[in-house]
Amino acid sequence: MNISPDALWLTVGGYDARIAVYSLRSLFSRAAQYGGDVSEVTPLQEISFQPEKGGPGFIWSSGFSDDGSTFVVGSWSGTAYVYDVSAEATAAEKALAEEDAAVAAATVASRASAQAPAEEASRAALDAVERLAEDLPNAGGPGIDWSAGSNVALLTERCQVRFTRGERVYAVAVSASGEQMAVAGRDAKVLMYSCPKASLDEGRGRLSKCASRLDLGTTPSVNFAPSMGCVPRKLWTAEGRDFVYTVALTDQYCAFAGTGRMVYVVSAKTGDMLLSLPIAGTIQSLYLHHNACLLYTSDAADEEDS
Repeated sequence: MNISPDALWLTVGGYDARIAVYSLRSLFSRAAQYGGDVSEVTPLQEISFQPEKGGPGFIWSSGFSDDGSTFVVGSWSGTAYVYDVSAEATAAEKALAEEDAAVAAATVASRASAQAPAEEASRAALDAVERLAEDLPNAGGPGIDWSAGSNVALLTERCQVRFTRGERVYAVAVSASGEQMAVAGRDAKVLMYSCPKASLDEGRGRLSKCASRLDLGTTPSVNFAPSMGCVPRKLWTAEGRDFVYTVALTDQYCAFAGTGRMVYVVSAKTGDMLLSLPIAGTIQSLYLHHNACLLYTSDAADEEDS
């Protein structure tokens, strides 16, 4: 489960081999109307990762880039996916969220009228609405009414990295800019790829699609449509001791761990080993802050959190 950095989108994935995308604004609105029940909310977009042939497409890892432009997914099918996040949909949703905030502020101001002189309360409410209205962004038109459906897909596939040897992808991480992805899994390796963004369509503000494929077998081959504009390129490989369950990435560092009872930190630019830290138990998750603060969770009874 992930929340986008701008707090607009919620993504949910798991053993059903699907990613469902929700508008947080819509979820909160539904929760307010129905006492917290959001069971009837329909996802804005659903993507299936169940392969036509082969093993399961369980989703163990996914995440947004810090700038909100990119979303990555890792699947047990042995494939990692990179998606562009629609700038058009994001701008429209942001406008709707801020309009809702303006209405909420006006409601709060109007309720204050019961505790203040009528003239002062009315003036305060009007001023609050005007101030918030001035702050609303110019999104180039009305917001998207998700309840009525829309022809704008939030996530558009940019590229895939496919492991033909059938290795499971347990963990993925994406750089702040959304143009590099770290992929890790059952083979005890972390591989870093350059996944450049496709060209921007200035007229619609939407990232163009890219349907490239990269075969990572013993004789690599690329199936690529030149008009799409994106081919992932492997930058480096780093190896751990055993299965890699989690990976974290910043502009400078890449950290990874799993069942090997060790946290590794390598250079994000070269993959050179910088640090190996012995840890009790299996490492389930890692978080690497930009100031190089490292947090992890372990299943060891005496070391659950550090």
